[in-house]
Amino acid sequence: MLNADREALAMELSSLAERLKGGGPATDEVSRGLESVLTRLGARPGSSDDSERARRDEAFGLVTRFACAVDDLVWSAWSDAIAPGSHLVRRARLAASLDGYLRGQPGMTHEMLEADLAALRLVTAAMIAAIGRGGRGFAHQLSQRLSPEAIRASVPTGLFGHQARCWAHYMSLAGGLTPDALVEELMRAVRESARQLAEGRASEPPEHRD
Repeated sequence: MLNADREALAMELSSLAERLKGGGPATDEVSRGLESVLTRLGARPGSSDDSERARRDEAFGLVTRFACAVDDLVWSAWSDAIAPGSHLVRRARLAASLDGYLRGQPGMTHEMLEADLAALRLVTAAMIAAIGRGGRGFAHQLSQRLSPEAIRASVPTGLFGHQARCWAHYMSLAGGLTPDALVEELMRAVRESARQLAEGRASEPPEHRD
C-alpha cells in the first residue's frame, strides 16, 4: 500500500472516530465508512485475501482428490498386474495418510507422508517409463530372433536347399506369433521392465549397450 493510501485511510478512520466519540448509535454513513476502510485493508469477509484463500483451498482439494485417485489406481495396477510378488508395497492409502497428517494423528509424521509420496512417484515413473523401455526391448528381441542373419545362423550350411530350409525355419518361428501371443510377450516385457526400474535392477536395453 502506498504512503498516500495509508494517509488517506488514517484520515478517514480519524474522521469516523470523531463521529463516534459522542457515544450515540453509529449512523448508516459511519457504518458504510467503516466497511469501506475494512474492505480496502482486506480485513472484512469477502476481501481479496478471503477470495484467494478460498481459491487456494479449492485448488488444494482438487489436487488432493486427483493424487488420491492416482494413488489407488497405480498401486492397484502394480500389485495386481505388474508386480504381484514385489517387495515394493503401499504402506497405506494416500487418502488415509493425508487425513492422519492433517488431523495430527499420533505417529503420522511429515517424513512418513513424504515417504508415501516418494514411493508413489517411484512406481508411477517406473510404470510409465516401462511402456517405452519394455516395448523397445520386445521389438529388439523379436527382430533379433527373426532377422535374416539369425535365421541363416540357425540352419546348417553346406547342404542342398539351404535357402528353402531357412524359409521353413522362419515359418516355424513366425507361425507361433499370433496376435494374442505377441500381446502377451509385449506385456511381459513391459511388466519386467517396470519391476526392474522400480526395484533398481534395471540396465540399459540391449540396443543401447555398446
